[in-house]
Amino acid sequence: MTLTTINLAALGDTINLGTEVTGTLPTGNGGTGSTATTFVNAATNVTGTLPVPNGGTNLTSGTTDQFLKFTGTTTLASSVDNSGLTFLQTASGSSTASVAFTGWISATYRYYKVYYEATPTENTDCIFTFYKSSGAITGANFDNAHAGLNDAGNSETSYSRNGTSVQVGHGLYKNTEIDDPSIVGCIEFINPADTSNTTLMLNHFATRNSSGDFRSYAGGILYEDQNALTGFALSFASGNVHSAKLTAYGMKDS
Repeated sequence: MTLTTINLAALGDTINLGTEVTGTLPTGNGGTGSTATTFVNAATNVTGTLPVPNGGTNLTSGTTDQFLKFTGTTTLASSVDNSGLTFLQTASGSSTASVAFTGWISATYRYYKVYYEATPTENTDCIFTFYKSSGAITGANFDNAHAGLNDAGNSETSYSRNGTSVQVGHGLYKNTEIDDPSIVGCIEFINPADTSNTTLMLNHFATRNSSGDFRSYAGGILYEDQNALTGFALSFASGNVHSAKLTAYGMKDS
């Protein structure tokens, strides 16, 4: 109920608050001390920051693509999300001999995932060549073992020891025979920036092959040296890359 009148029984009269009251009621008497319809304009009449204990953030700005995080019981700050994967970099290429993908590995993250997809210009094998700070690694430092199945239930393998590069799949369809891509996969790096241990990688991929079958593989790659990796390049054993895309994500240890 809205109060519009006050019954002054002792005076035998009434006061209409809508028409018979003028002036302002001081704050000391329970009023606002103002005649403005909007007593406090938050856009123009407020300065400073509202502290966290009073329901505010105590902030006037933040960092793009970051989140608010409690760094103390009453302290909020702009922070990256460390609980999951962080997008780092993407690269693509077409009508080229190879697509190099470097510069996304650092000591900031321990775990990395790279999603890749590609199609060759000829029926051929996909090749990974890995990089360190001085450039492409040419030493026989790589082992790999991948096992899989084709769509007829037959076993498939892809493996090598002491290689200078890693072959990923066999005899992929070329671009004129299928819609892109002919290979898709995800390679996971475990602490590739470390210089005191070898680097292990998990790799799983699926291919459409020139023999007409579909194949899926799971396996891993071992870099036997102790140099930090900086990335890798995707190419094919013959012909060119018709199209390729690679996207990297990082995740912290904690």
